[in-house]
Order: sequence, then C-alpha cells, then structure tokens
Amino acid sequence: MRHIPANSRSPFFLNISRRGDLRRAESRRKPPGSPATYARGRFTIHRADGMVFTVTALRDPRRGADLSQQEFAALIGVPLNTFRMWDSGLRPVPSHILLRSQAALTTHMRNAERSSLDHLAREFGVHERTLRAAARTGRLQVTFSSRSAFGRPIRLATRAAVQAFMRKDYRR
Repeated sequence: MRHIPANSRSPFFLNISRRGDLRRAESRRKPPGSPATYARGRFTIHRADGMVFTVTALRDPRRGADLSQQEFAALIGVPLNTFRMWDSGLRPVPSHILLRSQAALTTHMRNAERSSLDHLAREFGVHERTLRAAARTGRLQVTFSSRSAFGRPIRLATRAAVQAFMRKDYRR
C-alpha cells in the first residue's frame, strides 16, 4: 500500500490499495508523546504509569449499563449491524447518535433503578397498598432489600416494572 499526499495543505492522504480503490485516511498529526490519540472511532489513552487503554465512544457506556449490543441498538433505534461497526470502532460515531445514546442511556438507567414501593407510589400517583397487592399477587415484579423496616424486608421495584403494571393490570 502506497501513501500519496493529496494536497500539501490537506490533513488527509489518499490511500491507494492494490485493487486501485481510493480511501481517505486521517494523517497522524499528534506528537508521539501525547496523552491521547484518536483513530477510527477509538480513543487511546496513555497513562503516566505505562498503562494503555482503548476506549470506544459507545462500548464503555453500553458495558457500564450491562446491555448487549442488540439491546443498546434497539434502545437508540439503529440497525444492529450499523451499531456493531460503531461499537467496535471501525466507523466513527456521528455526533447526533452520541447525543441520542446519552439521552437513551440516562432514561434506561432511571427506569432500571430500584426504588421502594412508597416512593414509586408517590411518583405514579397510585396508592402504596395497590402496589403491595400487585407485588403479592405477582402482577408487579419486585425484589427484596437486605434492609428491613419493622422486621419486614423492603420491597423494591423499577419504574419500568410499575409502568408495565399500570399498562396491563391497573384500572383507574
């Protein structure tokens, strides 16, 4: 593969392969001792202690939320194969997708956060006994906290579980 400068002032080089197709590739303008470099959708961070980390714009937040590629692609509303190219760093992520993913991730984390039934009852405008009865009969998915109040474990549910209960079983 030969690199031919396209223009003396251009930050890009033409990358000519054996098949003859032309591709644009960013030139490396950062000095070799710089703390961070960006190449093809990946950020490489060099720490002072010698550790090198490669960070992609979508992979680390997705892994932090414990979501699969398929779940995260559905969350931001893009095709799975497109998301895989962005997640691996093979293609740069458009800025509007980064903004959309941050908003979707914030909403997802808020809906997946476990809260007590009394807090959720106030938030959704439902009586707490309604949510307790739904949890007792299995219509509301709950988990139990390791803490207890008056000798009884505290029931915790997610906003998404309460929303599903309200849609399916709650009649006002």
